[in-house]
Amino acid sequence: MKQKLIQIWFFLFIFTLFTLSFYQLALAQSKEELKILRLFYKEEDLVVTPSRSPKPMSQVADNITIITSKEIERMHAHTVADILKFIPGVQVDASGGPGAANFVFIQGCDFTHVVLMIDGIVMNSLSDGFADFAAFPVQPIDRIEIIKGPASSSWGSSLGGIIHLITKSTGTMEKAEETLYGSLGEGRIKDYGVEAFDGEKNFGYYFYTGCLESNGLNPNTAYDGHNLYTKLQWDINQKADVKFNFGYNQGKRGLGEFRRSNRGLDDFESLFSSLNLYYSINHRADLTFALKCLQLKNKFYIIDTLYPDPEYLKNETKYGATGKFHCRFGMSNLVLGVDLEAAEEKSNAINLGKGQVVNKWGVFINNTIGFDKLSIIPGIRYDHTDKNGIFTSPSLGFTYNLAKGILLRGSAARGFNIPTLSSTSGEGEYLLANPDLRVEKVSSYQVGLESDKLKNFWIKTSLFRHIVKDAIGAEDIGPYISKSVNKEEERRDGLEIEMKTSPFYNFSFSAGYTLIEAKNLNTDERSNDTPKSTFDTQIQYCYKTFQALLIGHYIQWNPHPSIKGKDDDMVWDVYISKQITTSSRKIILFLNLHNIFNGNQYLHEDHENPKRWLEGGIRYKF
Repeated sequence: MKQKLIQIWFFLFIFTLFTLSFYQLALAQSKEELKILRLFYKEEDLVVTPSRSPKPMSQVADNITIITSKEIERMHAHTVADILKFIPGVQVDASGGPGAANFVFIQGCDFTHVVLMIDGIVMNSLSDGFADFAAFPVQPIDRIEIIKGPASSSWGSSLGGIIHLITKSTGTMEKAEETLYGSLGEGRIKDYGVEAFDGEKNFGYYFYTGCLESNGLNPNTAYDGHNLYTKLQWDINQKADVKFNFGYNQGKRGLGEFRRSNRGLDDFESLFSSLNLYYSINHRADLTFALKCLQLKNKFYIIDTLYPDPEYLKNETKYGATGKFHCRFGMSNLVLGVDLEAAEEKSNAINLGKGQVVNKWGVFINNTIGFDKLSIIPGIRYDHTDKNGIFTSPSLGFTYNLAKGILLRGSAARGFNIPTLSSTSGEGEYLLANPDLRVEKVSSYQVGLESDKLKNFWIKTSLFRHIVKDAIGAEDIGPYISKSVNKEEERRDGLEIEMKTSPFYNFSFSAGYTLIEAKNLNTDERSNDTPKSTFDTQIQYCYKTFQALLIGHYIQWNPHPSIKGKDDDMVWDVYISKQITTSSRKIILFLNLHNIFNGNQYLHEDHENPKRWLEGGIRYKF
């Protein structure tokens, strides 16, 4: 009863904040206002993911990290997974080299709790919650916004966090560019492609196509992937524009060699698209409508020496729609909207091959209320699913400028994660269905301090606590047979520290440290397979057109003894590039050496990280 009263008072408090904000009127954050914002804030200082509308980082209470296109380009990475493994608070179980299947965690959460989005389209599989970070290339990406912790008050099911890939804008008459690139590496790694963007009057386009091939750096980790992405934009008039996005990924990969299996193989295909209409009602408010489509196909099988398993076929189709109203009042930036989704899963491992239909919808509202040095950010969302019932996700955050160059942040939020269809409806050799599974719930509390008060030095510290209830775990009910059940309550406490310096004698330095204390509250023991700590460091040297980057990365995986993981060493990579520029052309030559000292850094003995390997390439812009 006490807990129910607290929830009611919390809801009334948030509702009051929303109501008070309506008493003040001012200009909306339309296209023109966004241009004005960019006069005062750098592009990387404006974020859209936390509240689903652009606003400055100084008004974001969430623990968020931004990766810009410049940071991506200087590493000459292949896929999104290659970038994420160096981000403080994000852990990547990487194996097999470029294109190999990877599992991504945020602050020690389960990989099914991490949501991957591309321009607002959720890419996670309904069947197993897996998001294929290694199948999407970095070339089309303009920036990556990472929310560490639940974002359910804006996006619904997202217990651990969100990784949002925001693609490049279309070209204009004043800004047109084409790029050709190619690289070769050990293991017969080949990565090549082309991108172009241009525009004329009120029409612009962006186009990319590429291919990544590899024989694999570990046994049975070969990869052959093909990608296409395009974006079209039509500015109908000064008040309205239409955007169309289309992406397609297709490939084959080996999943390694397992100790009790011969091999694992995966043929995958994904198609995603969206149509977005933006309309400025007046100088006070604007509307956005979006239609979305996603199709995922997989043919996956493991040939087991003891229990031969049939092919696992998966075919998912999702259709969604979003309507969003955004307006700005005197001290308030209000966003409210609705998300609709209808999905169908057809799999020989789900519902005996008959397929499943999942329908869900959600209504959300959030606000950012600024009082000079203080910003208050309330939010709430109501979600309904036909499989797992309803869930309400409130959040409340604040930012406060303690002094010039010192910002205090804090937030409290409630989030959830919908169980996968494989756990509620799956039937196979090793898994029994549990249709009575409940959603996993989290109560999250975070506070942090950010400062650039010292000259040429920036530091950010964050403390977090995530309490997960009804956590889903596997219960053994026979030899190699398990069933998913809500049996655990877990608490993850932690600390993040990040720092960066400005260039000094052509050198700059950055580092990040994360400490995670994860405990199973049922057994009062530390949770296995949850990282204890991570450490990342970068030293960059830039002199005119020459650049060198040294990156060190360490994860203390804390593996269960039965899976025989290793976290003995820090893994070091070096990235070297030289730019040759003419009046209208730019040529960049690069050389990358990975895992210089052959360090061991893996969670499971079946998924060892690659040893030292070398690659080089060229990027030609004109």
